[in-house]
Amino acid sequence: MLAYAAIAARSVALARFGLDSLVEIGASTVVLWELSGTGQVRQARALRLIGEAFVFHCTRRAFRTRRFQPVNATG
Repeated sequence: MLAYAAIAARSVALARFGLDSLVEIGASTVVLWELSGTGQVRQARALRLIGEAFVFHCTRRAFRTRRFQPVNATG
């Protein structure tokens, strides 16, 4: 639904918001899944998935920040 709205509005910001939301929802779902059961293997897998989600999120944000920094006109 959000992807359709982003395409219809031709809004990159809306698409980015949707992607950020998916990452956060995914990490939250993993936390709930982890809390619903016990066991070392399940906990380790959940923590790895959360870590991967946030590494992806931070890498994408860092790339975006670096890409859109203003250029110094004076050199």
